[in-house]
Amino acid sequence: MFKRFTALIWLRREIIWANKQIVIQILMPILMVALYQFMYKDLPIGDKNEMILFLVLPMVYGFVGFIVALIISEENEKHNLRSLQLSGVGTPEYLLANLVYPFFIQLLYIVALPIYLQQSFSKLGGQYIIVNIVTSLVTLLIYLLLGILSNTQSKASIASLPIMLGISFLPLFAIIEKSLEKWIALTFMGAFIKYSKQLADFPLFSQASLILLLWLVLLLLLIVWALKRIRLQK
Repeated sequence: MFKRFTALIWLRREIIWANKQIVIQILMPILMVALYQFMYKDLPIGDKNEMILFLVLPMVYGFVGFIVALIISEENEKHNLRSLQLSGVGTPEYLLANLVYPFFIQLLYIVALPIYLQQSFSKLGGQYIIVNIVTSLVTLLIYLLLGILSNTQSKASIASLPIMLGISFLPLFAIIEKSLEKWIALTFMGAFIKYSKQLADFPLFSQASLILLLWLVLLLLLIVWALKRIRLQK
């Protein structure tokens, strides 16, 4: 089982680096950091870098997570999953293997961005890691679900585009339009947005955290349902 799992992870790596669209998705947050630094170059460096951090992190979730839907839907289209199942690969290990690299890349951004933008982890608090990791997992599960339900890559791309834009720009909408804030608080980005305003003062045991965990559980249940639905269709 472990050998099959490591082989699947190696295959994911080869697919990622061979696909230029996926590589662009991974590098997009870096380009956005450079763009924002140029746009806000006249602002005080401390305020500017904190703002850039919380504008770019959602893009990490949106752009990097998108590759999960692309890879799974492409293999659905080519019927590779069926071939892997016949060779003894279980569905859980297949799905988990698809999450390893995107999650690792997102985690790398979560740690590296504050260091590059000179943001103190003591100021950000331990809540920074917890909120961002759970938010990362939720967004990855959304893309995973879309990939499972899409039998072609084009369908996955069309379905994922509004999700990607929503994840990337919901914090910005919350800043621009205050009337949307109470609705955005019910989404999986609500905890992230509230944390970005309170930082180390953000209470982990709060309504926003509970809503985020409910999203996590709901998505896991939906993925189980989607897998059973596909089996019934086959």
